[in-house]
Amino acid sequence: MGRKGAKDTPMDFFEKLLLSKYALSAIAAFIGSAALVLSVWALNHMEACQKFLKEMPRNQSWARWLLLINVVWSAPLTANFLHSMEFPGWTRTLVYFLAAPGVFLLIFFRVNQYMGARMVGWLMILMAKPVLYACLVRDERSKFVLVVLAYYWIIAGMWMIAAPHLFRDLIGLYLDQPKLLRKSLQFKGAFGVALIALALFVY
Repeated sequence: MGRKGAKDTPMDFFEKLLLSKYALSAIAAFIGSAALVLSVWALNHMEACQKFLKEMPRNQSWARWLLLINVVWSAPLTANFLHSMEFPGWTRTLVYFLAAPGVFLLIFFRVNQYMGARMVGWLMILMAKPVLYACLVRDERSKFVLVVLAYYWIIAGMWMIAAPHLFRDLIGLYLDQPKLLRKSLQFKGAFGVALIALALFVY
C-alpha cells in the first residue's frame, strides 16, 4: 500500500479492489470460466490445439505481444514496490522510462529463444500475485484451492522460464499420447467447473 498521508496510486486502488468482499468470487469465476471455455474448445478442435502446443515454446509472433503485456504489467508492480519502500520519486520514473523499455528491447532482440514458453511462464507468475493478494484477508479454508493454484503457477512459471526445453519435451510427451492430452483437458475443464461452483456458492 502507499505511504501514510500520500495520495493513492492506481496500484493502491487496484489492491483495495482485491481486498473487497466479492474479489475472490470474481477471480474464481473468471479463472474457472476461462479454463472451461479453453478446455471445451481444445477438446472439439484437437488438431488445432496440438498444432498450437507444438509451436508454442518457440513462438515469435503472439509471444512478442505477450512480452509487451508482461512488461506493462510488471512496471507498475515494481514502481509500487519502490513507492511502498519510500524510495525517491525519480526511481519510479526510471522504472517506467528506462528499466521497462530496456527490458522489453533486450528480450525482444537478444533474449528471445523459447520466447513463447518463457513469456507464458512470466505471465503465470504475474497472475499469481492478485490471486494471493485477494486470499490474504479471507478466513475460509476454501481459499486454499486458489492459493495452491497460484503457487502452482509460480513454480511452473519459474520452471518454464529457466528450462523451456524441458517444457517443450513435456509438450512432446502429451502430443505423442493423445489420450493423455484429452484426459488432461477434461481434468482442466472439470477444475474450471469446480472453481465456478466455489465462486457461486462458497466465496
